[in-house]
Amino acid sequence: MKPLITNKNTLFALGIICFSHLFTTSSSLAKKEILILGGNGFIGSATTVALLDHGYNITLLNRGNAYYDSDTRIKPHVSRHILCDREKSLLLECKELLEDRTYYDIVIDFTSYSPKQVNQVLEALLGRVGFYIFISSEAVYEVSTKNHTQSSKEDEAIRPISPKQRRELQKELPYGDKKLACEETLAKQQKDGGVSYLILRLPVAIGPRDTTYRWWIYQLWVLTHDVIHHPVHIPDGVRSDLFSLIHVDDVADVISKAVAMDTNSIKNRAINFALKEHMALPRVIKDIASYYGIDNVHHEGDDNSTWYVYPAGTKGPLDISLAQELLDWDPMPWKQAVEKTCEFYHNAMTKEDYLKEKETVLADMLDNIVPDEYYDAFLLKLKQQFGETVLKGIDLEGGIPKGAPEIDSEYVQSAAGENDSERMAEEL
Repeated sequence: MKPLITNKNTLFALGIICFSHLFTTSSSLAKKEILILGGNGFIGSATTVALLDHGYNITLLNRGNAYYDSDTRIKPHVSRHILCDREKSLLLECKELLEDRTYYDIVIDFTSYSPKQVNQVLEALLGRVGFYIFISSEAVYEVSTKNHTQSSKEDEAIRPISPKQRRELQKELPYGDKKLACEETLAKQQKDGGVSYLILRLPVAIGPRDTTYRWWIYQLWVLTHDVIHHPVHIPDGVRSDLFSLIHVDDVADVISKAVAMDTNSIKNRAINFALKEHMALPRVIKDIASYYGIDNVHHEGDDNSTWYVYPAGTKGPLDISLAQELLDWDPMPWKQAVEKTCEFYHNAMTKEDYLKEKETVLADMLDNIVPDEYYDAFLLKLKQQFGETVLKGIDLEGGIPKGAPEIDSEYVQSAAGENDSERMAEEL
């Protein structure tokens, strides 16, 4: 019997087509389902966009709040958006998630702040999770036995043996205590036959779309401090303290890498991630000033009359050697991180998409930093720097806009260096 096709070139071409079809089909079938708890805040939105760019099927679960341009940048492009207020009860409020039987290859948790919340996720998704990525914090070292300010290593996040000391730290630093408790919950359930996980321990993040507005406020303060006659605060008590920062794009990149890779080498681990360079507050202020060509920034250092948001903790920077070993961690250089961050907030001053956020930042500046007698000088400086229309659409008469995200950080430090507030901003 003669073959139906005898031309070798034709046979070869058909072979390529068949192979391409099989490859395309298998790739399509292998497209991962990812559930992101949060995903529209600061770090979460950057991660969501990065994973969308990789073509994954993304389901978001959050309260539906819009930050910056998330309504156009993220919401229309995800496969599914489940509205749910986890602050109440995931098992009561998120019936859509409970009734859904989707198997999620990856769950990325930006919003659990207590063991109860982690357990609720695991219960709701019992048998439907392949791998769990939990976003933790450098704050876990604040409630540990670590007693030095050299770089924190992962195995130093150990609680004190003394119950009294544990209670004292829990009362003083509830955020770090609860984040460490979340980590402990994941480890215990895995040992009991549960889901494998990866924990990312992060320092304070910088970069575009920060929902705590830390950097944006510092940037405007540095720019206008001379005309408002209000020196930038660099308290003497933390002037020389070294700390870590991380750029939001690097976080998104490493999560994307973890999602795509074989997880055997990283599963059931907690890993520090940060920029390579260790920072001190004077350097941060100096490099922000350099963006605007300002050579000398007047500052005030009296611990009793100043405040700060960098550093966020007291235990020093993070050791990132494990991340470098297991994930070839190579974050962007500090200078690049500064340039990208400053450029975003500089441009944000004239972008209509960020009008609500700009109004919040300016209202906070006027309420807390700009002396009343230099109110007009402050606004004039803004017009000179950004153009006459910089205040178009802005209402500064009523203070911080109703419903605007609070301006705070994981740690808001007072003049005495104490932990004034544990309000958890929509940073993640």
